Amino acid sequence: MPGTEKTQHISLTTQVENRLKHQLSIGALKPGAR
Repeated sequence: MPGTEKTQHISLTTQVENRLKHQLSIGALKPGAR
């Protein structure tokens, strides 16, 4: 079922975006935390 693959791909992309947003928010809170 191609629909299942598309759903999994979307969920993966969402996880990556959420991770990036989380890192960006942390970076915004702590500019020199790296």
